[in-house]
Amino acid sequence: MHSTELPLAFLILMFSNTSENCMSRLHITAVEGEPFYLKYCRSSSEHKNEKNTRWCYQPNGSLEQIELNPSNSPRIAFHEYALEFWPVELSDSGSYFLKMGNDTHEWKLNVIRRNKHNCFTEKQVNTRTVEVKKHLMIKCETPYYRKLINKTSLYKNCEQIEIRGNTFEKNAEFEDQGYYTCVFSLHYNGKLFNVTKTFNVTIAGDYNSITPVLLGPKFNQIEVELGKSEQLNCSALLNKDDTVYWNFRKENETDHNLHEEQEIKIKTSEGKWHASRILRIENINENNLNFLYNCTLASKGGTDVRVFILVRKGIITGVPRLYKCTHLGPCIYMEEALKSVNLVWSMTLPGLPSDYLLSATTALSDGCRTVLSVHRSFCPDHFPVLYSQIEC
Repeated sequence: MHSTELPLAFLILMFSNTSENCMSRLHITAVEGEPFYLKYCRSSSEHKNEKNTRWCYQPNGSLEQIELNPSNSPRIAFHEYALEFWPVELSDSGSYFLKMGNDTHEWKLNVIRRNKHNCFTEKQVNTRTVEVKKHLMIKCETPYYRKLINKTSLYKNCEQIEIRGNTFEKNAEFEDQGYYTCVFSLHYNGKLFNVTKTFNVTIAGDYNSITPVLLGPKFNQIEVELGKSEQLNCSALLNKDDTVYWNFRKENETDHNLHEEQEIKIKTSEGKWHASRILRIENINENNLNFLYNCTLASKGGTDVRVFILVRKGIITGVPRLYKCTHLGPCIYMEEALKSVNLVWSMTLPGLPSDYLLSATTALSDGCRTVLSVHRSFCPDHFPVLYSQIEC
């Protein structure tokens, strides 16, 4: 029997206590070799009169209806308004009619072949999707055969697992994904039969959780004018409990012209969170130049950083460039124009501790100078990164 849950089943529950066992849909699928039944639910306006009911069968491709009689086949039985198969076979496919006076109810039964190499048949499964870390519950029950059940077992991907009573439940993990098959062992007329019910369980990621990310380039060079003001925006896509903030404190120094505003966090139409925080720099002075203002995202997975550097407008003749070095020392790979320059290492840029930033400054023949900064922690492979900027 195809056990896909339909909203119609809930409506029928309003009219009959036995509706959970009834089948009102026209097309029904069953698996060969298992007990099966077709059952009609009387409405409250119908009179109960089983003596005037008849079951008829019409084979596929035939126009003739054959009245069924349990005495002619030991595999079928009548019980109230139900037709039972012990078990159902491939040859039982066809149309079935329950005739009650002038009323007739029809089912079209399709019996599919059992997969002899598996504990379930792929065409006869219920699909469930459970979010990771949420409650996963497999409830093995078949109300119609409840009084005949001798034993209930549960298999995951055809390997038996422990079940308490008739229920398996836990907090879902990704490895819980798979096919769960309930096997009901029934005793009927001195014989043992098995009824199966399979759930294809998919474990989905947390719909409410995303991988947080800061928006914009990793390094940002902002041209400014002394005495003017500038706003730096730190923004990110994140989770509800994550946060963004500015890291710009100098050791033993206080810049009174720096103002960090409150974080603004909104939920987008897609259900994701967007946050932003403004850093206002008023009346820009020399102390604000060539300093690293770090836009920082803090989440359960760690932190992410975007770097902002203020430079005087019109002084920078080139765009900052990134280089990789295999070690600190004279063998630093850079552009051809800088290869012959002798570097003298010194702490010339403020804002970072010595294990985080080393910098070298050298004069060029045209009156400009090159500031080379090695950022140790920005590179995922843990090699230092050489940041070059030309000042005139």
